Amino acid sequence: MSEQLSSFLGAELGKLVSDGELLMASCTGGYTDYSFTIFPFAKAYEGFLKKLFFQMGAITKNQFLSDHWRVGKALNPELEKEISHDESVYDRIALSCGSNDPHDSNGEGNQIADKFWKAWTNGRNRIFHYFPEQYKPITLPEARSIVSQIMEAMELGVATCKTKLAN
Repeated sequence: MSEQLSSFLGAELGKLVSDGELLMASCTGGYTDYSFTIFPFAKAYEGFLKKLFFQMGAITKNQFLSDHWRVGKALNPELEKEISHDESVYDRIALSCGSNDPHDSNGEGNQIADKFWKAWTNGRNRIFHYFPEQYKPITLPEARSIVSQIMEAMELGVATCKTKLAN
């Protein structure tokens, strides 16, 4: 984990990542489903996204502190058009992250928003929820890959998203 990400996460979220690293290092085999190894990283990622969105000005303080505001709903590009603009953050990520060029033709900001969303769906939705027709146990190599995806998304966020407060 970079110093920039560690500083942004702070002690509370940083401890979740450290716990996750210890848990992942202790797993050598024998379980049917390794979803449990992803939990600390997924929780840290949720906290990271809320903190990033708040510091970007993409959500209000009330949304940041709310027990009812949901990262997944606000980040979902499919729901982006269905929910109120106050709730959606997908477009705000695309505008605030990536290239400094407002006429960015390669859509770097959209690519970053997509990476955030993919890390969310793979590291949170598939892990925390049970879908009867889609259940698939997570292998240890898959768990490691998902954790890498989450960590890469967080590193990308602190490196590219413009926040109101210094990282």
